[in-house]
Amino acid sequence: MRDEANRNDARGRVVILGAGLAGLTVARELRKLDRERPITVVTRDDGHFYPKPSLSNALAQAKAPDALVTTPGPAIAAQLGITLRARTRVRGIDLRARAVRTTEGMKVIPNPSMVLPAVTEGTAICWAS
Repeated sequence: MRDEANRNDARGRVVILGAGLAGLTVARELRKLDRERPITVVTRDDGHFYPKPSLSNALAQAKAPDALVTTPGPAIAAQLGITLRARTRVRGIDLRARAVRTTEGMKVIPNPSMVLPAVTEGTAICWAS
């Protein structure tokens, strides 16, 4: 058990910022390549998956937001074998300390091998061990 933990630490965890289509796709594809690497997805919402194009139809039909959910966040986490930090905001990325600072229950994700913001705006921040 200890040897397995050391291998996982040596490989390093991956932190994905955002649980939208891009973030979950990255998590899914990484998991296909490596079943053991620790992956944490941090999202400021509940982490549930729903098709974004359905939003306009739901609005027109006065559907409740929960009616759009196709897969709840905890089910996604279980399917992919990832840690989901739902309702957690990222307050900063400290490149020097190699840490992601968050709120809502987790202060720091120390020493990830990669940080992958699943957003299109800004510059992607990524480092590798």
